[in-house]
Amino acid sequence: MNNMNEKNRNISPRPNITGAGLVVLDIILNNGSKTPMFNAGGTCGNVLAGLSFLDWQSKSISRAGKDVAANIMIKDLLADGVNVDYITREEKLNTPRIIEQVKSNGYYARHRFFLRCPTCNTYLPRFRSPTLDFISDIIKKDVPDVFFFDRVTPSTLKLAKENKKRGALVFFEPNKLKNLEKLEEAIGLCHILKFSNHTSKKDVRHLINDTAILEKTRDYRPYLIIQTLGGHGLFYSHPDDEKWQHKKAKKLKKVYDTCGAGDWLTVGFLFYLQKQAFKNRITLIEALQSTELVTSALDFSQMLASLSGMFVGAMGLSKQLKKNEVLSIIEENMKENPEIISPIEFNLNSIPHIDHLTDIEIPGKNYCPTCLLNK
Repeated sequence: MNNMNEKNRNISPRPNITGAGLVVLDIILNNGSKTPMFNAGGTCGNVLAGLSFLDWQSKSISRAGKDVAANIMIKDLLADGVNVDYITREEKLNTPRIIEQVKSNGYYARHRFFLRCPTCNTYLPRFRSPTLDFISDIIKKDVPDVFFFDRVTPSTLKLAKENKKRGALVFFEPNKLKNLEKLEEAIGLCHILKFSNHTSKKDVRHLINDTAILEKTRDYRPYLIIQTLGGHGLFYSHPDDEKWQHKKAKKLKKVYDTCGAGDWLTVGFLFYLQKQAFKNRITLIEALQSTELVTSALDFSQMLASLSGMFVGAMGLSKQLKKNEVLSIIEENMKENPEIISPIEFNLNSIPHIDHLTDIEIPGKNYCPTCLLNK
């Protein structure tokens, strides 16, 4: 692999990532409890926190209010090691938040999300994009190794364009891949496109020949496209692939919450790809062009994603385990089945399951105890 990098560029052992997109306060109602758990969340927030947990330098570009929700969210991001210098606090803005209801018993886990608070029936504040004026200064100051975005706005597109120009790997993760025409510019700017296609059908073979996405993006194909299928694993495609390659999901003995699995898949992929790039003295983008390195990074990331399902909350894994414990668990399992083809069961009975993540004192009677909005 060393011949892939003739210039022998300096590769950082501790890379940095900047993310612009969905950073919210996660409000979790676990198994019928009326006492919510509060944590920083959102796709972008989770990816930044997860990579920070694995010793990356993470920086968030987002908007929040001057409210109790922002206080909790930012405090949690800081605890996770995320740099919050580019999170604006605005008087007239309510901090975006998501309410998740979880039902699980260790053998199955189901979740649903609410657009309205189930307690006070108020519509929850949604994502607001950073302004173009605000990001202009950021572009001049920072050149990350990776730029991550999950929402398409003029600001995120400008950040993607400028960071790509300066050599950053650009990772685009839309919530759903609908209206491809509207996403075309974003897809054309990214090196990695990842999206979810959760299917309720037990057999995913009917999806293997669905190459419409590959054909539609042929003229501006990213180096890698990842299509996650929930419990059915994932499809992935390099530019030269005419069809999807399928990788089965890994299994756990106990499952409590799967909503953060996709975010940990992203975290694990970037972490392991960079680890291999550093080992081979090549850049992340060069590593992305190696089928061998991409496949091994997907193997690692699927294990990490599965492991996250044992803990309540998207970031429950990093709240309850240390980095070396997580890496040790995955390393042991990869040794047991180096080909990573058949499902793996992790032996984690010795790890305690914690039901409550964060205790928060509600500031007063005028606040809804669930969504924290002022009544």
